[in-house]
Amino acid sequence: MLTDRPVICDYAKFRAKKSEELSVLLAQTPSVFLIVCTKCFHRMRDEDAGCPEVRNALAGCATTIAGCLEVDFLCNREKTSVLLATHPCGSSTAGVFSCGVGVQVVADLLPDTCVLALADSIPHGGNATTDVAYHGVSLRPWQCAACGQCRLQDTAGICPVVECAKSLVNGPCGGAKNGMCEVHESLPCAWERIYARLSAQGRQFSPPVQVHNCASFSPEKKASLSAEVRQKRREGFPGGLYPPDEKERAGSLSLARFPDPQVAVVFLSQHAGAPARPLVKKGDRVKAGQEIAETAAAISAAVHAPIPGVVAEISERFHPSLLTPAPAVIIEHDGSGASVSLPPMTGWRSLDPATLRQRVRQAGIVGLGGAMFPSDVKLNPPRPVDTLIINGCECEPILSADNLTMVECADDLLDGAEMLRHILGVTRCLIAVEENKPRACAVLTERLAGRDDISVVPVKTKYPQGAERMLVLRLLGRRIPEGKLPCDAGAVVFNVSTAVAVCRAVRDGLPLIERALTVAGALVKNPANLIVKIGTPFADLLRAHGADEESRLLMGGPMMGVAQPSWSGAVIKGTTGLCAVPRPAVIPSEERDCIKCGRCVDACPMDLVPSRYAFHGKRQEWAQMQRHGVLSCIECGCCEYICSAKIALVSLIRKAKIHARHLTAKP
Repeated sequence: MLTDRPVICDYAKFRAKKSEELSVLLAQTPSVFLIVCTKCFHRMRDEDAGCPEVRNALAGCATTIAGCLEVDFLCNREKTSVLLATHPCGSSTAGVFSCGVGVQVVADLLPDTCVLALADSIPHGGNATTDVAYHGVSLRPWQCAACGQCRLQDTAGICPVVECAKSLVNGPCGGAKNGMCEVHESLPCAWERIYARLSAQGRQFSPPVQVHNCASFSPEKKASLSAEVRQKRREGFPGGLYPPDEKERAGSLSLARFPDPQVAVVFLSQHAGAPARPLVKKGDRVKAGQEIAETAAAISAAVHAPIPGVVAEISERFHPSLLTPAPAVIIEHDGSGASVSLPPMTGWRSLDPATLRQRVRQAGIVGLGGAMFPSDVKLNPPRPVDTLIINGCECEPILSADNLTMVECADDLLDGAEMLRHILGVTRCLIAVEENKPRACAVLTERLAGRDDISVVPVKTKYPQGAERMLVLRLLGRRIPEGKLPCDAGAVVFNVSTAVAVCRAVRDGLPLIERALTVAGALVKNPANLIVKIGTPFADLLRAHGADEESRLLMGGPMMGVAQPSWSGAVIKGTTGLCAVPRPAVIPSEERDCIKCGRCVDACPMDLVPSRYAFHGKRQEWAQMQRHGVLSCIECGCCEYICSAKIALVSLIRKAKIHARHLTAKP
């Protein structure tokens, strides 16, 4: 009968075994600890819904339920191992309600425990014997052929349908040699593994199995793409992505100086913390390098005039990072070339750290990797540190300015690293450079020949390798605790351009009035790496290099860049680049549902479950997002980049963080 009710397609690929079969399975089991997968490719729902359903399904079975654990994406081995460690089964049998992949993961993590498969995987199509597909989202060694008749409890969680080259389900063929398959000599005999694990559990295999419909696949398929993906996902750090770097066009170009703007828009807020307090007024004449706004709090940064001229006005202009109008000093160039600087500190090695920190503060230096945290504050960590890390990864696609800075400004970079090390009082300095920057590695290594106090460390080209947490883990083997900073792991991290700015401020007395950035993207005719004055209008840069006015403009790279509604913004201290890229051919609808494909979970470098943020964020359940660790998110954008439903996850994450800070600020 036809109705107006929409049909909801259930993509979950397993279903509970029949009650009669469950009764037989559990008849000899005094107690069972239930492990329930919340299903992938399935509409998100409220938590704690799976265990009651499974308990009801087992209500007629003669066994005691020792406990029940619900797991998002049971096939994610790393997360499941942590959960099982905190929810031990004890002496109970483990009863797993999932597809075959989840059962195999649990059996692998609990090799001494009898693991029961309480569900059958649903065949992929009408002819299951010819369909081969992944089940779950694990991208791990385990696969499920969806035979519809899961017997993993009889084979100790090792599936002979997919692990045996012949898909034998009633025992070995007898042709194995030295534990290896006779068909594929590099493949361990599945049945020898099955008998070994059963023996360790004090059990025996009891054939025969009545085969209904089983699929099989070749070991070559298993060893190809999935093995490559597993390896790459673990290189350097778990998770992450390998987006096309698209650095070819701009990466080979040298740094060039862009002409001074005729009008500079200098924002008072170009840093984390309190906006700077203006020291000038309309009509004042200023010199390049003159301080025009002072720090207004402990966490703040001074602002200097990038060009000589007259203050035309102090008014609100569209801020490219805040995406809202914000106060700015508008300076009209007078063509005089007048400039001023701070006194050079030629004998900086004899100066105490406090004096050098004050110079960094006077020069208005902030993190130039994009975060814009005041550098003088970062140079005064609340606890001792032992390592300075200089971040030369530049893992964002398209951007190349940091790469060219390392190649062309290597001496300034190394002098800046020495100054930072002196201020921090550390003896070890590591410069991390991704492997796709061989020229930078070679130049810095040559400059450091014979030195052991500063080392260049090549790291895998992987996104987001340049995140502080990833670098500290990769270089020092230390994990930064949740909600803490790198200094809590004994390290301080600075971008290469920040180190160069520190060198020039201390040695030459130059305040931060210019920076290196990249103008590139598919819709830029003439890409370039430029030295640009702070306050230069975006429109000047984009028109000069042939950017398409119909393009989608990003301040920063394509992964973490801030989308600009127009070209009305201006360069700030944290502008690493301008990317003009094509707009999407199809604009997706605003409301998109998470299908729990789990790709975001696999890609998250912070071991979070971003699918939960999609679910709770759309319902404005900010407290729930905080409970699921949203404050640990580094906003790298991996989840949004790989999201099958194209949900704006980073926007939801930022809203949750704002809400959390608002609650914290309440008296």
